[in-house]
Amino acid sequence: MPKSKSKPKQKGKKSRKEQDNKKGGTGNLIALAAVVLAVAGGAYYWLNSGGGERAFLKSAAVGKSIQSRIKTIPTRGGGHLRAGRSASYPSIYPTSGPHDSVGTRPGFYTSRQRPEKLVHAIEHGNIVIYYDKPGDGAMEALRSWTALYSGPWSGVVATPMAGIGKSIVLTAWTKRLTLAEFDRAAAAAFIDLFRGRGPENRVR
Repeated sequence: MPKSKSKPKQKGKKSRKEQDNKKGGTGNLIALAAVVLAVAGGAYYWLNSGGGERAFLKSAAVGKSIQSRIKTIPTRGGGHLRAGRSASYPSIYPTSGPHDSVGTRPGFYTSRQRPEKLVHAIEHGNIVIYYDKPGDGAMEALRSWTALYSGPWSGVVATPMAGIGKSIVLTAWTKRLTLAEFDRAAAAAFIDLFRGRGPENRVR
């Protein structure tokens, strides 16, 4: 019986359908990656090229009259504590005094930060904002501001403080503003007044 002349299958060679499926999957991944990059790039551009900051500064300009309500607290000095040591502050919202050698970095926090680290943060010119349950609009604003201002010498820190309800407390070095309810213009004005103007390295 004569041998069949059909061509033997070549090992490792995929069918056209398999190749098309692979190409289609790769194309989908590339398209998805492009969309993600475009969205991320747009958000970055909006925050850093003026969109976010223009809105913030507009609010700050409206809230300038808040200056008369800002409390100035006498300085308690500064200086670094020994590793592992804690400090005794006259308020749960300290605005100066001995502090940890490493400060809290700018950002939005969902767990309470140590006061010794927060004092170091405001010494660096950062603004520390305490919140509890201020409402969705306030939370959105705090998250956007901490993203907008994240520099080590001019950033914004938001940290929870249980029990203060709708109140918002903003602190800078020797400065404090307490708002019974979130006031976007007043909060923005406080941030704009003192952000980047700490005693260690003023950058504004």
